[in-house]
Amino acid sequence: MRACNWTGDTPLHLAAKLGSPCATDFLCRRLPEADINRARRNDPCLSPLGNAASALDYCSLPHGQQLRDQREGEETVDREKRFMQIGSLAALGLQERERLLSMISRLKRTARVLLRAGAEYSLSRMPADTDGQRSRRELMATEYASVLNEDLPNMAMAALIVGLAAHRSFAAHFMYALPLGPHVSAAISWRIAAFCFDEEAAKESISAAFPFRHTDMARRVVAAIEHFVKYAALRASSNREVVGAMADVGGQMVRVPLQCFAVWGQPGGQHRVLGVREVVHRARLDEAAKCGVQGAVLKGFNEHLGNDDCQFAWGQLGYIDKRRQFVSLRIK
Repeated sequence: MRACNWTGDTPLHLAAKLGSPCATDFLCRRLPEADINRARRNDPCLSPLGNAASALDYCSLPHGQQLRDQREGEETVDREKRFMQIGSLAALGLQERERLLSMISRLKRTARVLLRAGAEYSLSRMPADTDGQRSRRELMATEYASVLNEDLPNMAMAALIVGLAAHRSFAAHFMYALPLGPHVSAAISWRIAAFCFDEEAAKESISAAFPFRHTDMARRVVAAIEHFVKYAALRASSNREVVGAMADVGGQMVRVPLQCFAVWGQPGGQHRVLGVREVVHRARLDEAAKCGVQGAVLKGFNEHLGNDDCQFAWGQLGYIDKRRQFVSLRIK
């Protein structure tokens, strides 16, 4: 999987260039970070993500992108030549148009797979000296903004649900076995299921369900999900507390899920509590700023508060233990 052909392309380079999201995902799950961001020998800037960007830029030309007037060197000639060879989208037949749009869709999904797997390092290294290079970088930045807005929140929630699935299953089984009322049996069964909680198995299921890896954001989100699952299983009174109840937040009635995180206050001050959504959004904001797509990240919850409820330094993040003492999570 790590071998190169005569042009310096690895299997991951070829999968990215050909727009194969399934093959790209298969390889990314088995390759280390260095190979996901590995450049070709003859072009240190052409990583697998660079291959996907070049192919997407090539296919996007007849799909509404206009040629820039000011080009430099061979890139202008090659780009104009390619445009003349492909022609405009309107001039293509129905079959060719559908094939081109399908290829664009596959290349975008391939780029998203690479970005989820840790190719943001390649994005930060993509040059932007010429119009063509800037176009390719903008395409990948747009895809990464979509990854942060669409993929990350949904996949983080899916991983959280998977991590809690076994505990919820045990609790449901015990609840129906107890000869008590529904509310009482739900609380007692949740406590009984805590004795069966397998932290290592929960971590493995979270890691398998969450495809983001090899970035600070991925490590922070995984650590937050693992803490949430452990806290929910061992400290929450029931699934009702995990899901949360309606409450007045900033003048609006919203659902407030389990508040199992805390931000260190000043000595003698009050620690601020918050939920997993705020922690995940903080990680998204930091990643967006790091990759130059700040302002493109949508919050998706409690938008009337802006980002004020997600402001904290990672060294301040922790939780309140049973003795009401602050414990740092040591997330960097």
